[in-house]
Amino acid sequence: MNLFGIDPSLNNTGIAYYEGDRIKTGTIPVKKLRRVSRLVFVRDTLEDYLDEFQPDKVIYEGYAFGAKGQALFDIGEMGGVLKILCYEKGIDVLLVPPATLKLFAAGKGNAKKEEMIVAINERWGRWFSSDDEADAFALLKFGEVYLNVRKRRAFKPKVIESMSKVEIVHGKQLR
Repeated sequence: MNLFGIDPSLNNTGIAYYEGDRIKTGTIPVKKLRRVSRLVFVRDTLEDYLDEFQPDKVIYEGYAFGAKGQALFDIGEMGGVLKILCYEKGIDVLLVPPATLKLFAAGKGNAKKEEMIVAINERWGRWFSSDDEADAFALLKFGEVYLNVRKRRAFKPKVIESMSKVEIVHGKQLR
């Protein structure tokens, strides 16, 4: 199964995908783009990645409701645009709540960004300077475990239980 991790952000959307046997990560920096131009840029860039790597599933971090004011609307718009992109391409999306991802990667649902980076390094031997890349990497790893019941055995029951909070958004059936 070909998976693609997306950590949506208004500044630097994190991505993770397999290129051969290696996991590649990166960010989509939006620099000074705002509003619709930002949405179009991120959508178009992700579309290029999805076309190139043709994932079966996208593992996507759900909303963190700490945003306030205009940022809350901007994040919602970004999420909607990216979910529609995946739907139109026939790609299922696993929406992973932030607390579930943190519990999976760092062992606690309220882990801070720095704790996530350290925990990912300790568990998988990867170091990231960007929390967006680290989260995208963790999402990809989460997807591997979520979709392979045998791999779940390595995790504590509370981590496995939190996986029930994942929502699956099915892509359009292609004919």
